[in-house]
Amino acid sequence: MPTILCRVIENMLAVVKPHRYVVLRHWREEDKAQQYHGLHQWDFLIEGGDFVVAHSRRNMNLTKAFAGQATVVCAYEREGAGEHVVCTIRKAG
Repeated sequence: MPTILCRVIENMLAVVKPHRYVVLRHWREEDKAQQYHGLHQWDFLIEGGDFVVAHSRRNMNLTKAFAGQATVVCAYEREGAGEHVVCTIRKAG
């Protein structure tokens, strides 16, 4: 399932000019909180500084998947009782 998300981000990068950004902001581990139903099919995480997407039993490191195509920088951002994963993906030139 994370490969579908990878293709979605690839499509976003395809329409962005070189050296421009795609910014993603999602609740951390919302997939688990919603029990993998509806729109919440992925968990967004930061592991070792890398942007990682998880779906039930499978993880995909998107920082590594987009190496050479884009630079990915992620950080956690607190909001209320939860945290967002904010990823800035800069398309290579």
